[in-house]
Amino acid sequence: MKPLFLRNKIDIITLLSSTTYKTEFFDKCIYCHKDVENDYYEHKGEVIGMPYRCNCEKAKEELNAKELLLEKLSNLQQGIDVEAINKVTKQAIISELDRAYEEDCEEILHSAIS
Repeated sequence: MKPLFLRNKIDIITLLSSTTYKTEFFDKCIYCHKDVENDYYEHKGEVIGMPYRCNCEKAKEELNAKELLLEKLSNLQQGIDVEAINKVTKQAIISELDRAYEEDCEEILHSAIS
């Protein structure tokens, strides 16, 4: 099972997209100003999704730096204790449910289950 209710995760599609700026019709690469469209992206044999990618040299350098960051994050996250996270999260939810019923407060209940 994945960790419950993770917050502040980096969106991989955004991370692997070239940095662009918005115009009327297309996003444009901040380095070469060409139109940038989304396409399938493969990383280590796995299709990641459809980030917006430019193929200019600076965008390739940017992608290399982002891939190094992604690799480091992946290595760090291999040691995460999912069971401990889920146990703490479960207890926090149960405590909030108990408090909602003890205080007869629907707002707490809605907050705990949403």
